Amino acid sequence: MPYVIEDAELALRLLGDRNLSVELIANLGTAVWPLFEERIGGHIDGRSRAELLRDFSNFYGPKTALIVAEYEDTKECAPIVRDYFTAYPELLDKILDEPSLKYHREDLEKLRPTGDTPSRARRRS
Repeated sequence: MPYVIEDAELALRLLGDRNLSVELIANLGTAVWPLFEERIGGHIDGRSRAELLRDFSNFYGPKTALIVAEYEDTKECAPIVRDYFTAYPELLDKILDEPSLKYHREDLEKLRPTGDTPSRARRRS
C-alpha cells in the first residue's frame, strides 16, 4: 500500500522541485500553488516553463489568470495562455485592468471571444 504525503513542501523535498506535476496538483491541491508560481517565474528554459504553465493552468481563479497572462508573448507559452482564456473568458475580463499587465493588455484583448468588444466586456465585470 503506497504512502500518501499531504504536505507539499515535504513532498518536494523528497521528490525534488523538478517534479512539479499535475499529479501533485491532484494530490495536494492548492498547497502546491506557491511552488508552481515560484518555479514558473524562475530562471528556466522556455520548454520547461511551458510544461509547468500547462500543469499550473489546471488551477482556476484570478490569481492564476494573472500569472498565466504574463506569458502571452512567450512563444512556447502563448498557446497555453490562449487555451486558458478560451476556457475561462470571464477571468480575462477580471484581470485586463490590472496594472501589472499594462504591456500585455493589447495582445490579451485579442483573446476575447469573437463579438466581445472591450467596452461591452468591461460592463459585465
